[in-house]
Amino acid sequence: MKKFLLFSFISTFIFSQEELSQDSLMIILDSLKINQQKMLENQQKILNEVKYIDPLIGKKYGLEINPIGLLFSSVRGGEGFTFRAGIAIFPDSLKGEINFPIYYRNYESSSEIEKVFQIDSQYRGFIGKHRKGFYFSSGLRYLSREREYKETVEGIISWISDSEYNKDHFGLTFGIGFRLYGKAGWYWGAGMYGGRYLTTDKPIFEIELLKFGMYF
Repeated sequence: MKKFLLFSFISTFIFSQEELSQDSLMIILDSLKINQQKMLENQQKILNEVKYIDPLIGKKYGLEINPIGLLFSSVRGGEGFTFRAGIAIFPDSLKGEINFPIYYRNYESSSEIEKVFQIDSQYRGFIGKHRKGFYFSSGLRYLSREREYKETVEGIISWISDSEYNKDHFGLTFGIGFRLYGKAGWYWGAGMYGGRYLTTDKPIFEIELLKFGMYF
């Protein structure tokens, strides 16, 4: 198409009775090339928009689990249960995702009982034009911990509540990650985020190597 337009332009002026200076001809040719380049760029943008169909359109929620997180969160010697999962919300009005990572641990041994519940509320805004790829996140965290330990005094066994440990904490988090949504209803991603609790000096740091989910 480019060669055809250039040939037509040159032929028109060759057979024209009007004289045209070389400088004027070069200016017109440069202008033609610039306009043509813009047309090709706009055409490519249109093709990119047509090619990509957001699989999250019309979808509202997602359930996800982090199997690697479950493996690394295995309960130390004793009996207990550890659970890592998450709930996602995909509002069409936002170019992002609202996510609620959840962590729960219930541990029991002959000398200790411990329960931990942790939930984050995060907004994940994608860097690109569509809801996929890399994102930045910011959010809040709530942490609740309870622990009792066994104490024996003169043969009498009693369970003592750890008042220093049994406290609720709130914190702020920021992070980065990656998401890929498939057309079949599944998605996966990885990321990390960190921050600090507002009620204690303890830092916050989490890594999600692989998180799988299903949207609906």
